[in-house]
Amino acid sequence: MKKICSEIQEKILSSEGIFSTAIEGHCVDCASCRQLKQDWQLLSQIKPEPKIALTNDFAVIRAAQKFSRSQRIQVAIRRGLGYAAATASGIAAIYTVMFHGPLPDTANDIFNKAWNWDNFEEKVFVLDTATEVSRQDITIGASKDVALDKFIETEINIEQI
Repeated sequence: MKKICSEIQEKILSSEGIFSTAIEGHCVDCASCRQLKQDWQLLSQIKPEPKIALTNDFAVIRAAQKFSRSQRIQVAIRRGLGYAAATASGIAAIYTVMFHGPLPDTANDIFNKAWNWDNFEEKVFVLDTATEVSRQDITIGASKDVALDKFIETEINIEQI
C-alpha cells in the first residue's frame, strides 16, 4: 500500500461522510480507496441506537422490589388476621361447649315436632279413599270438570303428606 493511500484512508475514516476534493480525486484512480470510501458511506448511514441510562433500570427494579415487599406484607397481615379469627372462633366454640349445658332441643325433638306421626295411617287411609272415590266419579260419569278438580285436589293432598 502506498503512503498516499494510507493517508487518504485515514482521512476517509476520520471524515463523517463528507469528503474533500482531494479524497474524491484520489478515489477516482485508486480502486482500494474507492472501495473503502463506498464501505464507509454505507457504514456512516447506520445510526447507533440511543443509549438508555442505567439509572432508569435501577429505578424500575427498586420500584418492583418495593411493590413486592408491600405485597408480602399485605399477605402476611391477611394471614395473621385469618389465624386470629380462626383462633377466636375456636375459643368461642370451646367456651360454649364447656360452660353451657346441652341445647334445649335435640335434633330428634325438632324432627318429632315437625312430623307428628300420630294417626298417620288414618290420614293416609282417608286420602286414599277420597282418591278412589274421585276416580270412580270420573269413570261413572259425574260432571267431568268437577270430578277432575276433586281428583287433582286429592292428589295434591297426597303429595303434601
